[in-house]
Amino acid sequence: MVHDEGRDRCGIVTFTVDGIEPADVQSRLRRDGINVSAPGRRNVQRDLWWRNLDAVVRAGVHYFNSLFELDTTLEVISAMRS
Repeated sequence: MVHDEGRDRCGIVTFTVDGIEPADVQSRLRRDGINVSAPGRRNVQRDLWWRNLDAVVRAGVHYFNSLFELDTTLEVISAMRS
């Protein structure tokens, strides 16, 4: 589930995968060479507290990311959901 809010979006995508801890999502993605962060309330207290979330995964998409990398990220996340 994507947790980004607001009208203006940027290249940071904040999400969770149902039933999987964000730190576990981060570990699984890193095994495939995909770098994301998994901040918890300790790191982003106000933002997560307001949204009643304990932790999230954050992917910073940038101009140097290839379509292959984006497709791989989506494939790995999709496989986790199965």
